[in-house]
Amino acid sequence: MLNSILLLISGLGIFLFSTKLLSVKLETLGGNKLRKKINQFSSNRFKAFGFGCLLTTVFQSTTASVVMVSSFTSVGMLTLFQALSLIIGVNVASAIPAYLISFQSFGITNFFCAITAIGAFIYIFAKKTWIKNMAIAFVSFGLIFVGLMLMKNSMSFLLTEPSFISFFSRISNPVVLMLLGAAFTVLLQSSLGTTALVISLIGTSTIPGIIPTTSAIYIVYGALFGSALTTALFASISTNLNGKRTALFHVLFSFIVCIIFGILSLTNWVNVLFYWIKEPSFKLITAYLFSLVVVAILLLPFIKIITIFLCKTVKPRKRKKTNPLEVYEFTDEPPAIAIVKASKKLFIFYNEIKKLYELSANYIFEENNKNFKSIYKKQQKINFYINKFNECVASISSENNQIAKEINKILIVSKHFERIAHNCKKILDNLNLEKKFVFSAKLNKYLLKVISNTLEMFEICQLFIQDLDCDFLIANNSPYEKIITLAKTNSEIKINSKTQIIENATKTKLGIQKNTIYIELTSYLNMISNNISDVIFALSADNLNKQNSFYEQISLEEINLSENLN
Repeated sequence: MLNSILLLISGLGIFLFSTKLLSVKLETLGGNKLRKKINQFSSNRFKAFGFGCLLTTVFQSTTASVVMVSSFTSVGMLTLFQALSLIIGVNVASAIPAYLISFQSFGITNFFCAITAIGAFIYIFAKKTWIKNMAIAFVSFGLIFVGLMLMKNSMSFLLTEPSFISFFSRISNPVVLMLLGAAFTVLLQSSLGTTALVISLIGTSTIPGIIPTTSAIYIVYGALFGSALTTALFASISTNLNGKRTALFHVLFSFIVCIIFGILSLTNWVNVLFYWIKEPSFKLITAYLFSLVVVAILLLPFIKIITIFLCKTVKPRKRKKTNPLEVYEFTDEPPAIAIVKASKKLFIFYNEIKKLYELSANYIFEENNKNFKSIYKKQQKINFYINKFNECVASISSENNQIAKEINKILIVSKHFERIAHNCKKILDNLNLEKKFVFSAKLNKYLLKVISNTLEMFEICQLFIQDLDCDFLIANNSPYEKIITLAKTNSEIKINSKTQIIENATKTKLGIQKNTIYIELTSYLNMISNNISDVIFALSADNLNKQNSFYEQISLEEINLSENLN
């Protein structure tokens, strides 16, 4: 008895660990491409449905798929309409891993177990990281069946245990059986684990089981609902309103399946409709898949109406405004989702940095210091949250080279944002005087020209920040070429105006101080424009390994100081 219980626990542990490991490794191998393609393949309800099926088939986990879809919806990568269609596909495909479990009834479990050894040998002799990750995926897939075989063997003694047989034979109430399935799923945190246990109890075509298929179907439906509840809880914890609506729809889908087919199962429809299937486990999972497909067909035409219903039912609570700069840890998210959230946050920082620059530039022409404290405080706030953001992004870990590359890209851009904020602070420091200097009309014209060019650079930069995967061609009239031209013009203005100032620098003592401040201002304004060009340089796919400062690349011999800037 004790040995059987230990064998059951071992098999269940291996099964749950292997399904989790398989999900993680498949996400590592394909998560980044999945993130880029998920919106493209969800343009309409039927594509989204198909992609949802593919998602669960690949990850072998309904929980992982639902959490991922909810997270993508939460960060705005998917509309609620697309997400609901995806969730339907995810639920239908949840029967596919269950089909793999039912294969043990056909005597081919040993073949699948052998895949573990194949993956192990590949991992030992492989050199490349992606091949090692693929090998681990093979190992985890094979371990699923090792766990199933152990559970099946551990249950063999129950076939002759009178008390156990009596317990299950007495339970025929559909509601009790569903609650039993839901309880097992919540306890095991896996509907597949519950399904595996049920299949071990219903026997095979040659060996009678402890419970009939008509009772087992209720337990499987209960497992579906229990899984939906726990998954919805996980998915809604760190998502926004649309993410919570997506998770709620997942629960509603499973509830509809339980209600409709729970009632229909009273008519023994499983044995009537699938009388031609002799293997009990295969019949059970086929009936389960059939019920999921029927509900999917019923719901798909009404996705738009369901979307409206969820929006009206699940409304936002009135609460205090949250700080848009607040940064949360990304370490608990899958790398692909963490990258999406970090990219969205990076765009928020971009907008704040642009506002800070505009305030700092306008402060140059103000006649008093009344706005100094508010601008300075804004700079300190941005700097604090950027540092916190960098720490969070640096904590994202992934064995996928492409994801690691994107993490590095985000860090480089945020570092340049930090430098822009620092240079804005330097502008403020130079102007924090008891009496503000008023520059000549010509110098003001130079300053306005530099500021105008830099603001235009900020606008162009938005194209790159909104799409971190962009690869704008470095050619004439491209955004990249325009950035280079504007940055070079700013450098020309700086050198030209500095030359003129030096020629007239000895007129008065006051003039020397004023001119020194002007030179400092133009230097920091130019540094900011160079920071922007460095951001574009970092985001250009062809130049990721050339992180030299643009300011250092400019050749003074190429600058025509006599150019008319008027």
